[in-house]
Amino acid sequence: GILITIIGILSGYGFALIGRVCAYTGARSYREAWSRTVGENSSWIPAWSATCKTFMACLAYSMVLADTFSSLLETSRNGTLLSVTLLVLTPLCLMKDLK
Repeated sequence: GILITIIGILSGYGFALIGRVCAYTGARSYREAWSRTVGENSSWIPAWSATCKTFMACLAYSMVLADTFSSLLETSRNGTLLSVTLLVLTPLCLMKDLK
């Protein structure tokens, strides 16, 4: 419980700092703020890191769901992983608005 709280506080602080930098620089994205403060040549770093982090989070989520459903349904893990990813997570990832 305490570790999750600390990680949540640190994440919130990080998001607040990014928001402040965007406000100070007049940027509308993290990449644009990076370009204005660090340099244009390395502005791909925050975009690439956010993409990789999101991909890894989706992969971890798929694995947890696959393990859970394969135990509940008593099926193979690989088939369940593929099914959950294609039938549940991919449509959710492709939604433009989650309302």
